[in-house]
Amino acid sequence: MIYIAGSFNTPEKRAYITRLAEKLRKKGNTVYVPMENKIENAWDISNAEWGKAVFTEDLKAINKSKSVYAIYLGWQTNTGTAWELGYCYGIKKPTIILIPNDVKIGSLMILNNDRVYSYEEFIYNDKLVPIDIEQK
Repeated sequence: MIYIAGSFNTPEKRAYITRLAEKLRKKGNTVYVPMENKIENAWDISNAEWGKAVFTEDLKAINKSKSVYAIYLGWQTNTGTAWELGYCYGIKKPTIILIPNDVKIGSLMILNNDRVYSYEEFIYNDKLVPIDIEQK
């Protein structure tokens, strides 16, 4: 299974994730996408219970996955995605970070992963082409 990490709080951000999930699934991969995960009885439990359930399910999926693909949007990336990337680094989970070509600056803590590539090259040309953006 491949876990996809990425921000999904806008339609544009969800589109990045959806395109990536479709591509990986077309290649025959099982893909876990957090925004597709539904917590049973979510409307009947407290926000704290729901949050714990989401955290637990996503953490189990990361641990079970063979690798993680993350969409990194520079300063537009949410803290959840940054946490997932840090956790993956800490447990030595193979991680591919894909960055759209219009992202020009990002966190040095994310960008110093040795697997940072162009999102567009992967999606449209099926190539992992390293990308170098300004680090802060």
